[in-house]
Amino acid sequence: MNIVFLITAPFPIGMAGTNRIISLSKSLMLQNNNVKVLCIRPTEKNTKIINKDIEGYHEDIYFNYTSNTVIWPKHKMKKFYVYAKGIINSGIMIIKYKKLNKLDLIILSQSSFIIALFYFIVCKIYHIPYIYAIDEYPWVVLRPENYNFFYRKIYIKYFYKLFDGMLIMTKTLMNYYKDKVRKNCKLLLVPMTVDTEKFFNNQNIIKNKEEYIAYCGCLGHNNKDGVPILIEAFSQIKPFYPQLKLYIIGDTREKENIDFIKIKEQVKKLKLEDDVVFTGRLPHYKIPELLSNAKILALARPNNLQAQGGFPTKLGEYLATGKPVIVTKVGEIPNYLIDGVNAYIAEPDSIDDFAKKLKEVLDDYDRALIIGKEGQKTANKYFDYKTQSKNIHLFLSSFIH
Repeated sequence: MNIVFLITAPFPIGMAGTNRIISLSKSLMLQNNNVKVLCIRPTEKNTKIINKDIEGYHEDIYFNYTSNTVIWPKHKMKKFYVYAKGIINSGIMIIKYKKLNKLDLIILSQSSFIIALFYFIVCKIYHIPYIYAIDEYPWVVLRPENYNFFYRKIYIKYFYKLFDGMLIMTKTLMNYYKDKVRKNCKLLLVPMTVDTEKFFNNQNIIKNKEEYIAYCGCLGHNNKDGVPILIEAFSQIKPFYPQLKLYIIGDTREKENIDFIKIKEQVKKLKLEDDVVFTGRLPHYKIPELLSNAKILALARPNNLQAQGGFPTKLGEYLATGKPVIVTKVGEIPNYLIDGVNAYIAEPDSIDDFAKKLKEVLDDYDRALIIGKEGQKTANKYFDYKTQSKNIHLFLSSFIH
């Protein structure tokens, strides 16, 4: 099959959304499908350009920034122009691919109703199956304060009826969305997927002699991963392990800098400026190395609606390293992980319990490494992209007549 992903996430260097698209693409390519990724808008700030190429290949995945720029302009009208340009250009490319018999279906990964409707119309006119990839509750539910009442109602009632099929990350989300789609819409459960080999191959590389706990993720919006909780827990155990540092790997969106400022203020208040390292967004090849060489990988995700529905991509990456993983008991995480068997499970929203788990790992690190290896087996069994490859291929093939 010839498959086109339409995304708004940065590519190829990004966070969870980008990694999800890469792993899904590799799953499909493993079954001899041809995959293209079209980034329908710019993703980079002029002051900090991570993704520099407008077009190219990443791990044999073709990608194209259809706005013909990776950089957001500063002026609002120019932003609107390049966004519109990206959408129109992507529509033209879709039509071109279809006419050349180089397009069989589209997978959308973005949440704007208007944009999704545009591609729906294109797909209807040219008889292209239209699939949606979703890994959390709707933004109008998670952030209702950002949308007016009528838009929320219209969105929930009609948005998901645009699609012929959906790739859904968790059983909780399957149950939620099954009543919101068309009657003939097909659904497939696709758990979080990761390239476990990337992390396994970095295990024996010692590039950083510092001992550190690592967290990797976005530092924006509601601090969905509980970074403030992690920092507080780290401050509790730091006196017992003076050499230990905390690496916070990741970036924040421009509109959410206030959250990052609060985190830095917290670090300053706790007098941890020399012990907490903010790496910012890093090239994709650096992440496996940093995670694999950490002493502990931590995720203090709070118990909220987002955590209940989704499943953190980073958790699969953590487990793939074979290092001890500490995570909170939220959502569907307990379906895969057992405390003291293949991970360390802390109570959500509890600084003291998370600190207790950190200390438990550090006080008996030989046992913790055994548990880490069991976690790695779990990642290989459930989350490796190769495991899901055939199911995804068969599901998408069912749309091709």
